[in-house]
Amino acid sequence: MAPAFTAETRTLAELLRDPNVLQVPDYQRAFSWTTKEAGQLIDDLMVANAETADPTDQEAGYFLGAVLLMAQPPSGAKSIGSTTPPLHCFDIVDGQQRLITLTILLAVIRDICHDRGASIDALVEPMLVAKNDLRIVPRGRERVFLETFVQRRGAALDMPPDDDLSEGEQRILAVREHFLSTLIELDAADLARLAGFLANACHFAVVTTRTIDRAHRIFSVLNERGRPLARNDILKAQILGGLPVAERSDGARRWDVIEARLGGSFEDLFSHIRTIESRGRVTIITGIGGVIEACGGPLPFFREYLEPYADIFAQIRDGSAAAAPSPQVARYLRYLGWLGSSEWIPPLMLFWRRCNGDTEHLEAFLARYDRLAFGLRLLGIGADKRLARYSSIMSRLREGGRLEGPDNPLEFTREETRNILYNLRGLHARSQLTCKLLLMRLNDEIAGAPQSLEPGELTVEHVLPQKPGRNSQWRVWYPLADERETCTQSLGNLTLVTRDQNDKARNMELPRKLAVYFSGAEPLHITRDLKALESWRREQILEREQRFQVLIHRLWGFEAARAASEPQAAGARR
Repeated sequence: MAPAFTAETRTLAELLRDPNVLQVPDYQRAFSWTTKEAGQLIDDLMVANAETADPTDQEAGYFLGAVLLMAQPPSGAKSIGSTTPPLHCFDIVDGQQRLITLTILLAVIRDICHDRGASIDALVEPMLVAKNDLRIVPRGRERVFLETFVQRRGAALDMPPDDDLSEGEQRILAVREHFLSTLIELDAADLARLAGFLANACHFAVVTTRTIDRAHRIFSVLNERGRPLARNDILKAQILGGLPVAERSDGARRWDVIEARLGGSFEDLFSHIRTIESRGRVTIITGIGGVIEACGGPLPFFREYLEPYADIFAQIRDGSAAAAPSPQVARYLRYLGWLGSSEWIPPLMLFWRRCNGDTEHLEAFLARYDRLAFGLRLLGIGADKRLARYSSIMSRLREGGRLEGPDNPLEFTREETRNILYNLRGLHARSQLTCKLLLMRLNDEIAGAPQSLEPGELTVEHVLPQKPGRNSQWRVWYPLADERETCTQSLGNLTLVTRDQNDKARNMELPRKLAVYFSGAEPLHITRDLKALESWRREQILEREQRFQVLIHRLWGFEAARAASEPQAAGARR
């Protein structure tokens, strides 16, 4: 008799291959991951890829968590003489968000490679397509959307019409665009390596059952019962067990204090310490073991590394004025926290400890560090290159060097600055998230003080719509398609509104858009200058763009004069 359920470890390529077809059952919710969850996943994957010297090493790779599947009867009877097995369909009971997100990521990598004349079809296509069907089949209208704008070859580079997208479709599109903006700067070789890492070095724990009752029971166990043994539990046993007997009781108490203070971020602390000590190409447990050995054992590690860095990390993680050494430090920490990823944290922790938390030194460093962190996003480079830049800062600090001079990794070269200024043109098309964060910073500059804004609560709105109606006033004001496109993508045409306001405004005429912007709660400072508009012409957009460029220069010292002198060329080289 077949077992009631099976459990095994599979790579992504092993899971997404013939004869398997994974379908999202009707009782599942729509795709719900945002760029926050997807961004964290791709950042983690790119860091793990960069840290993996040999993906075939059993200790290498990345664990994607558990997936729960319910087997369906095989479909498509195997004909006599055929070597093709019938498809085996599985309902995805748990794991659909990760699987669909990984599907989007694979499709984006494939299509960027195709666009550059390279091909990784032999590796990627079998994970996206099963015979003449999709490998992963979403529910309802998301199936058509995913196939049309993600899964079929070239689809990840196509833009859907803005009208009438469901919430799930909007999220799929947002995640796709985030992946495109993150990966667009990678060359074909780096993309192929990332695809190979995803396929062969990323693992799932796959649990398969045959009945819905059993599936529900296992789902409850996976999601509600017990507490998995985390890395910090293993490290706790090693570190506390290695302390002198007289120190263990006090050590356990102080460990509990740190764990309570950091909560779910406690395990991240060990990852950051490993990175700070330049042991990134080994697992966290092995890396921390090396740090412990190098510093002379568990007791000095506890006192000289764990406790000092835990205190620093807690202040960075909290980011509030009450926890930070000064309001200015708190302000910079809040802005850095908007970035979502954690790649910027280890260098800051290292500098913080080297300066002993001196407020004056911290504020001076954070002013430059804020410029670097946001400038790297505006530069449009991938997570691996950003990681390399942050690593070079830590190397300089570990070697005792000053962060000064022409080769200083904290500053941008002239070429990098030129690329940043160029990328401001059409920034929303390059990266929706980076564009939103820039507008949020500009809003604070206009307001003259930090505002209580959260990235997840806001969206970027094009005042001049991207797809105005055929008979709208917009086409009277902008009869030429090239000029309309240039002005639409201009930074001066963008503002920040809530998601509900964005949904209502869409492609409306100007008076109705303004009524949406200025109804309800007080609009953001970046939107208030639009209130008295009676028209929205090219000259007004370019004048607002120049004002924004001046603010950007005031924020980070990027050369604004040259960019402001060429607004007519905006978008011409995109």
